[in-house]
Amino acid sequence: MSASHTPGPWRLEVDGLDGHLRIVDTRGEIVSDIGYARSEVCDDEEHAAILADHRLMAAAPDLLAALAWQLRDHRDCACEHCAVLAKAKGGA
Repeated sequence: MSASHTPGPWRLEVDGLDGHLRIVDTRGEIVSDIGYARSEVCDDEEHAAILADHRLMAAAPDLLAALAWQLRDHRDCACEHCAVLAKAKGGA
């Protein structure tokens, strides 16, 4: 069985009332319900890092598409970029 990721683009939604984080697709469907970035044990620096991590996750489909486009003419490539692309698609 082969599965592919939810098509992008994705965006990060932060509930301003409680700090709940979600990554959603263009239709507003939840791709990932992350939880809360703020807690009593999370300081401002940790909170900023959590948000940065999740912005990167939300950009993943766009980054994958850009990398695939850049490597479109590279057949049987063993470079690091092709390895990253294969990893993102479920390969080694």
